[in-house]
Amino acid sequence: MKYKTKEELIKELHELHQEHDKLSKSYQILRSEVRLDEDMMIKLLTAVNTTSDAIFLTDTEGIITYVNSGFTALYGYTADEVVGKVTPRIIKSGLLDKEVYKGFWKTLKNKTEVKGELLNKRKNGEDVIIEGTASPVFDEQNMIIGFLGIQRDITERKQVELEHKESEIKFKEIINQINDGIVVFDEQGKIIIWNRGAEQIFGIKTEDAIDKNIADIQYQFAPPALKDKALIENVINGIVTLQTPEVFNRIIDNEIVELNSENLRNIQSIIFPIKLVDYNLFCSVFRDTTEIKQFEKQLLKLNAEKDKFFSIIAHDLRSPFNSFLGYTKLMAEELDTLSIKEIQEFVVTMSKSATNLYNLLDNLLHWARMNQGLIPFKPQKMSFTDICKDVLEILSPNAVAKNITINHFAADQINILADIDMLQMVLRNLISNAIKFTNNGGAINISAEQTPSNITISVSDNGIGIKPEKLTKLFDISQFQTTAGTAEEKGTGLGLILCKEFVEKHGGKIWVESEPGKGSEFKFTIPIYTEQANDINN
Repeated sequence: MKYKTKEELIKELHELHQEHDKLSKSYQILRSEVRLDEDMMIKLLTAVNTTSDAIFLTDTEGIITYVNSGFTALYGYTADEVVGKVTPRIIKSGLLDKEVYKGFWKTLKNKTEVKGELLNKRKNGEDVIIEGTASPVFDEQNMIIGFLGIQRDITERKQVELEHKESEIKFKEIINQINDGIVVFDEQGKIIIWNRGAEQIFGIKTEDAIDKNIADIQYQFAPPALKDKALIENVINGIVTLQTPEVFNRIIDNEIVELNSENLRNIQSIIFPIKLVDYNLFCSVFRDTTEIKQFEKQLLKLNAEKDKFFSIIAHDLRSPFNSFLGYTKLMAEELDTLSIKEIQEFVVTMSKSATNLYNLLDNLLHWARMNQGLIPFKPQKMSFTDICKDVLEILSPNAVAKNITINHFAADQINILADIDMLQMVLRNLISNAIKFTNNGGAINISAEQTPSNITISVSDNGIGIKPEKLTKLFDISQFQTTAGTAEEKGTGLGLILCKEFVEKHGGKIWVESEPGKGSEFKFTIPIYTEQANDINN
């Protein structure tokens, strides 16, 4: 066993004496503050010295009189290095400049506790973020005799919070880059996330949606048939209480009313819960499908038109061919036995079949090219009278054959802005129909009336007219129908559909007024020629 020297024993005794003095001073301060008995004070000092929090005492001038082991562990200073020193010079706070420090002590000296977070420096120069309080210590006469400081290292917690905040910022940025609307609400229905996609779909800014109740938002956009606040609240309640799990992860199509409008938009949505440790969040993803729904309707319309197209080919294209082939076969097999009159009748019938076949193929070709965008649109200045004369030269023989009079009323100076081929096709179809459905000896009137913005062209007859239930189906290929004329003339059924598409291509409209037994009047508008309109189209 090694014995200590006299000098070593004297040194240890001296150190114990110094430690005793320090504890004695701290004891006096603590005793004055808490007014505890001796046993309780010993227990308190023991607890103070074993806690991980940094605890220190100062006098009224800020000179440290005591530090516990938590303090030395936090800052790296021993008790000898700090006791008797002024606090700021030791801790080197990154936040406590001179003015703040003065305010700090002023608050303490006014017998008020100070709380806050500080960026301090350890002995080795490392930054440390602390959360602490500073409280005045009073004697029995309620006079301040010093100050008690308690500090805790929150550097790691702050780092986690910072990383969490950075992750949250990145997450929100990612969410905001998604075009779909993303809305997250809590168990009380309060909205906590509203991304840019939601802003675009609903027209409500994020700052105006956050903290609002999701039921209020849904009520605001509900269409008239579903605008029931109690019903909406019941649905939301079933979601947040997990009582209606069948609604989760299902794609639902519905409608909303546009903000500050009565227009409806198609919305596709899905909702699912986000299960966290102690509570749930609920995420709704919205997608505006208005354009998709429109495309679907157009696709259905195109499919219907395609079906009708093939129906026309299968029926109307076969009929003239059958007639034509039948007569040619008969003539080829029995030509020697046929008289000149019979041959002439066959040829006339074949000619009509060939004409019908040509008209059908011509209309089919124009309709197909129109739907494929293959017909060029080249509006130009032209005289309506000249165009009408050109069309009548072609159709007059058909009118003469039925003893039909065609009257043309239009001023020579009326100029229109139109595509010549399309306008001729419209007039040819309308006048052909008028001839077809007018009895022998009837009359057809063609007129053009000028307005400030356009020309209204009318083709009227005193023929058999059209039944009311058929009027709305004339320009719709999905309601395709063909009717034989007064002389059993065959039609293609596509003529009026082409007229509608060509007129609308010019920005005009077409309609019909008719009464069975009294005739029909087809009208359409076409742009009037002006220098300004010509410049725009060119």
